[in-house]
Amino acid sequence: MSTPEEIQAYYDQVADTYDERATSNPYIKMLDSLTWKWIRRHLPTDQNCRILDAGGGTGKWAIPMARLGYRVTLLDISAKMLRIAEKKIVVQGLKHLIDIREGNMEETDFPSQFFDFILCEGDAIGLTQHPVKALSEFRRILKVNGLVSMNICNHYKLFPLMIQRIKNIEDVEKYFKEPTYGREPLQGAMYQVWRPEETLKLLRDAGFKIGTYAPRMVLVDLLSEELVKAMKSDEEILRRVQQLEEKFIQHPVLAALGGHIMIVARKIS
Repeated sequence: MSTPEEIQAYYDQVADTYDERATSNPYIKMLDSLTWKWIRRHLPTDQNCRILDAGGGTGKWAIPMARLGYRVTLLDISAKMLRIAEKKIVVQGLKHLIDIREGNMEETDFPSQFFDFILCEGDAIGLTQHPVKALSEFRRILKVNGLVSMNICNHYKLFPLMIQRIKNIEDVEKYFKEPTYGREPLQGAMYQVWRPEETLKLLRDAGFKIGTYAPRMVLVDLLSEELVKAMKSDEEILRRVQQLEEKFIQHPVLAALGGHIMIVARKIS
């Protein structure tokens, strides 16, 4: 897994162009739209609650949550990402609702049972050097009955690509036997790709009860090149593809097909 220094260096490197991806790439725009609908569905009803956006970067989710009236703590390991977030927060007049903290989500200085809801989006949990430690920290700082919402990069989605790369049967067997086999490099950092059942077990072992989970982006990666090109240039086709993706989110049985898997779990005691 990546060290904190590697993760920080990676995000410092991409900070200046990070937000541009969502506006210029139809795929990411759709991904963000699906993610936001999922987040909104699971936010606490009480707007006086405390929310932690762990690994929240430039405030992609902290800002819209604050716009709804929630108090959000934005935690990230990259000072450069947080500087960009702060500029956006000030411009949008949300400084009174968003507290910015630089740090590693594996070990924080927040009081125990402080937050009502923890969001851990993007590749944050997959980049963390010690994900078990991070989940343990989430449990410590989350109130009883509080929710954690996170997503993982799905190991099974990479199955065809990884198998085609492997040159011998021993490594094919290794792919199935070793949970950590199949990590992917990310411009100097290394992120973990997870099997869904591994992640659910990690959460249960950390003291969480699984609420629900769902695939995010099933269809797009299966479309022909012609349809992908059409989707990028035709807003109507893009809208129809997104409608289908929203239907897939309703079916946890399709989780193994999702590029990412979204999971919500509750701290039970």
